[in-house]
Amino acid sequence: DETIAITDILAENSKAAVAFVDQEMLGTILSSLSVKPMVIKAMIYSQEGELLAHYLRTGEPDDIGGKVAPETKMLLEADHNALRISRPVKMFDDYLGHIRMEVDLGDTQKQIRTIGLAIATFTFIGLILAMVLSSKLLRYIVAPISQLSDLMQIISKEKSYGVRAHVRSTDEIGVLEHGFNEMLEEIEKRDKHLEDQVSERTKDLELQTYD
Repeated sequence: DETIAITDILAENSKAAVAFVDQEMLGTILSSLSVKPMVIKAMIYSQEGELLAHYLRTGEPDDIGGKVAPETKMLLEADHNALRISRPVKMFDDYLGHIRMEVDLGDTQKQIRTIGLAIATFTFIGLILAMVLSSKLLRYIVAPISQLSDLMQIISKEKSYGVRAHVRSTDEIGVLEHGFNEMLEEIEKRDKHLEDQVSERTKDLELQTYD
């Protein structure tokens, strides 16, 4: 995973600077994250949990805080909005400090908003057509759009991406329903992949603890 790879590189590159408490060098190392727009913030802490350096994505509030508890094990935490990772910095197995990084998972939310906007647009078009089309044709158009609207409400409330729209035809409405299902499938795969990574990393950490 790219996020874990980034923290591994940061930990490797910052060993000497953490050991010698070279805050200027640590700031330079963290500034390289500016080329990774998904990184919200990153912090490097000393062995005692003192903040040595931090990075904030442009426009983010400065809510870094101060001293924290030392973290000698890798930790992963994720929700629908962000992935948070903590990784120790070690030299010859000696604990020097740790790195915390938060990564934006907003692409998933953007996809949901795109779906919502598309449905809202088609709903508006459907309402206009309702004024001029027959009752039978009206039911043909509004029913599938209403179905998509109901599904969006389920997704919004339950955060469940396993639902699917019933594809009724192969015309423009059917293309919309099929596209809606494809987008949900991609989001579901991404969430499942993330959950699997977190679960796998947790198991690895548990095995390391028992070892």
